[in-house]
Amino acid sequence: MNRLTGTHANNSGAMQARTLVVSDDLLLGSTLVRGLRRSGQDAESCDPGEARGRYQSQWFDVVLLDVKDLALALVFLGELRVMAEAPAVLVVVSQVGPHGIVELMRKGAHDVLVRPLDLSEVQARVERIVETGTMKRRLAALTREKKAPSLVAESPAMKEVLRLVERVARTPRSSVLLLGESGVGKEKVAEAIHLQSQRRAQPFVQVNMAALPDTMVEAELFGHARGAFTGAAKPRAGLLASAEGGTLLMDELAELRIELQPKLLRVLEERRYFPVGSDQERRIDVRLLAATNRNPEEAIQKGWLREDLYYRLSTVTIEIPPLRERTEDILPLARRFLESYALEFGRGQLQLSEEACERLLEHRWRGNVRELRNVMERVAMLAEEGEIQAEELGLSRSEQKSRPQLREVRLQEAMDETERARLALALQEASGDVVRAARLLGISRSTLYSKRKRFGL
Repeated sequence: MNRLTGTHANNSGAMQARTLVVSDDLLLGSTLVRGLRRSGQDAESCDPGEARGRYQSQWFDVVLLDVKDLALALVFLGELRVMAEAPAVLVVVSQVGPHGIVELMRKGAHDVLVRPLDLSEVQARVERIVETGTMKRRLAALTREKKAPSLVAESPAMKEVLRLVERVARTPRSSVLLLGESGVGKEKVAEAIHLQSQRRAQPFVQVNMAALPDTMVEAELFGHARGAFTGAAKPRAGLLASAEGGTLLMDELAELRIELQPKLLRVLEERRYFPVGSDQERRIDVRLLAATNRNPEEAIQKGWLREDLYYRLSTVTIEIPPLRERTEDILPLARRFLESYALEFGRGQLQLSEEACERLLEHRWRGNVRELRNVMERVAMLAEEGEIQAEELGLSRSEQKSRPQLREVRLQEAMDETERARLALALQEASGDVVRAARLLGISRSTLYSKRKRFGL
């Protein structure tokens, strides 16, 4: 799928529109889908009861609305009109006067067709809507692309991360738990979820739980009423309210005081809470994302994280691997950072020499993407213009990866085969139940998922 236009390319390279046919006449809906597909469009149909779930979770260029009840058509138009990147709506009507057609257009219909239908006319109207709307969508998408975070995904692991990001972004408010070492880019992944979702026009708010003073965490997160405590001279909305309609990322979740975690759990389950010192309940519409560099199971065992909060937040878990495990991403990231900082500092064109590339690939990157970014910022600031040499990177030789000998490689292969056999046996014993298999192996679910993918199980 072309993310810029929301369209697909067919085998000939021409762009296809995605059309959703909503019809209370199943036979007519099927006929319209077949006709649109013959004309090269990507079409599918559903009845009115399924429509909301379809167009709220998937991208469509056009919604062809064929319902006999004019009032229901107006309701659908009202819903579609306020959506971010709303699809164009072609309404099919029968026995409706000029005033009814005017009302449909006023409510947001792009075009109106009157029964009886001519299939070739339907095809022509859909194609016309797509042609007139494509440029507008491309311009909007390009604007979003410029604002989007820089996520490089050359490695299979990061491609899987981006696949999950796209899926999660389509849902209205599913919670996500982001796992990974410090510096891997958890906040960038969270921002990508926000920018690809229907909430993109609303705030994206980040809070590092470890950076908030213990005495102020509750008031900062949930807000407070006037006079709630000494120094509270006026009411404060809080971070949850600041993210209304958008997304709130709670980084370093395990640092949130354990006694406050039940209150956060209530927000997740009921979408409401009481600000500190207030008896006025507040309702919110916010997608909550959480991130931690700790092992969640270990944090639960040590009493840092409530088990019920963990399971509620981890509706979807995205584990971002360390940079040393996705070497395919190192050079593309380095070049992107170098180009960006060279432009920012007004430097000429800077390039990495072959030796510099080798040095970057051999480095252990204990600080992950954050460390790589800092290295490229320093290089862009201090290096001579032209080709960057390995010595100019300032990377310690002691931090280079050792090159394994053949015997070590064979030993690793044998160990991998043993581990693969253990995983396969555990999954067989657990009848494919991942949670049970992880318990049998004494590892976390996220670790088991990554190992399954690594060994192709």
